[in-house]
Amino acid sequence: IGLQIGALKTGLRWMHGQTGWKALKGMVKVSSVLFEIMDTDSSGFLDRRECSKFQEIVASKCPLWDTDLSLYDSDGKRRLSKDELNKFLCVAYKTYGKREFLAQMILVTELLKFHIETSEPDEFADLREKDGCGCIIRLTEERGVLRSQLARLCSHIQRRCKREKWEDTCEGSPTVGQRLTTQTINLYQLVDKVIRPATEARMCSYVEYVAEGPQHPRWFVSHWWGEPVADFVACLNQHSKDRELSELDPYWVCAYANNQWDLEVELNADPAKSSFRRAMELSQGTVSIIDQDAVCFNRIWCCYEVWVSIYLRRSDEYKYDIYTVATTGAVGITDGCAEVDRRVEFPIDAKRKREMTFPMNLCRKALSIRLQDACASRELDRRCILNSIIGAPSLIATPPPEHERYEELNWTLRGLVAVATWRDAIETRQPMELHLAALSRSNLPKLEVSFDSSSLITDKGMKDLLATTTAGLQELNLDLSFCAAISDKTLHALSEAVRVPTGLRKVTLSFMVGAARPSPLTDTGLISFAKALPK
Repeated sequence: IGLQIGALKTGLRWMHGQTGWKALKGMVKVSSVLFEIMDTDSSGFLDRRECSKFQEIVASKCPLWDTDLSLYDSDGKRRLSKDELNKFLCVAYKTYGKREFLAQMILVTELLKFHIETSEPDEFADLREKDGCGCIIRLTEERGVLRSQLARLCSHIQRRCKREKWEDTCEGSPTVGQRLTTQTINLYQLVDKVIRPATEARMCSYVEYVAEGPQHPRWFVSHWWGEPVADFVACLNQHSKDRELSELDPYWVCAYANNQWDLEVELNADPAKSSFRRAMELSQGTVSIIDQDAVCFNRIWCCYEVWVSIYLRRSDEYKYDIYTVATTGAVGITDGCAEVDRRVEFPIDAKRKREMTFPMNLCRKALSIRLQDACASRELDRRCILNSIIGAPSLIATPPPEHERYEELNWTLRGLVAVATWRDAIETRQPMELHLAALSRSNLPKLEVSFDSSSLITDKGMKDLLATTTAGLQELNLDLSFCAAISDKTLHALSEAVRVPTGLRKVTLSFMVGAARPSPLTDTGLISFAKALPK
């Protein structure tokens, strides 16, 4: 039986490389081998019992087999011959199309392996849950990956990498020929060592290989393939804790969702119609994973994903988070307070403390991002993406070197990073020019900063911050508790700032004081500020 399953798989893979009548010619061989597998009593016919038993194994995951096979019993003898089974398969081929038909039939071979004893070793069995056999997920955007599936992948790497003395064999890699470790292997190398070998038999995506059904994404992940897989997984684990996600909340990751054997189908020439864009529209937010050198900010696909995230962010519900691995572990800058922050009395202060270890050198690189300078593995991708962003009539034309939409992304991302790192930049005495420019031109709808107990924030610093207020501001949240250097001058700056936004709807200010740290704020200053608020 094991040899027959192998022969069936070989026939299907041969059909995958053929077109027209040649593919249908291969169907005769495929149906003949399949007939032998189904004909368990070697009678030369398939009776109802044999058909039903086979359908019990495969029909739940392969819809083409969820049909009444007796419809193909042309002689009415309640049994199927080889020719009648071949006729059924040819009808299914025409109904589902070559690509879908072969995907389902290759899955049949996997399902048979789990129900019929064979002597074939499975090097990749530990990637799936016990008794798992994969599935078919037609829509690429529904191929999110669970953290438990990523954990099994990491365990697989640990089991094999050192034992088999893996080496980097990726062409063009700066470490080609060098030994790989569990902590340094990246996605380029993982696709070469695990993802493609594991999915080769079925020619499917990695998620379809390990999942048992569609996994609708909760979050979309934007990242560069060159970062270590271990860092990537650490960031998602920390993000899930901060956002209080469950084990069943999937992340959409291109390398695992896209079929690495059929990328031409997965990647549309128009980025707006790609699997990336469709997955983002199903998600509640994007989390960007920043590698140690911030290469992701120089990759055109990553920049496109950030642009779409910022476009979708105009809705209050879509979030954009940024995570990386610092010396103390994974840390992230979240879009507003994360769910874990809201469990304490002062969420904005909890957010600041959680984010304070985010590496400042990466922040400064983000403050200098230029979408139009990003590169791509293929020049055509760069052209299509830039033209898609500016709404050009032709996606393949040479895009303009500068455009207002490029700058919209540049300044919005810079502004998000500037707000999140404002206090830390002051307290580490960083030059503030990039922060001030970013915030004044980003037109962010929300400004949240905690200066709780800061001894370095002054009236001058607050005046500079508030001078960046733009017309698009809708919410202002400042925590100035126990800031002894803050006086009525800051309240005057606030009075001027709240007059600028045209849609300001919420202002939250915290001025907690204590005997040990008296505040120079006065009732007169607060009353003056209150009168300045828009009616």
